[in-house]
Amino acid sequence: MLETGKYRISEVAYDVGFSDPKYFSTCFSKQFNKTPSEYVRDKNT
Repeated sequence: MLETGKYRISEVAYDVGFSDPKYFSTCFSKQFNKTPSEYVRDKNT
């Protein structure tokens, strides 16, 4: 969902079951070693 660029990070967080976008970002960062914003930016370049 993040790769498509059609959704905001908070929308993705809620869609995958997180109730707090900040916590989603924390978990995402631990898993992928980059923030969701960095991930989107890297995929779009």
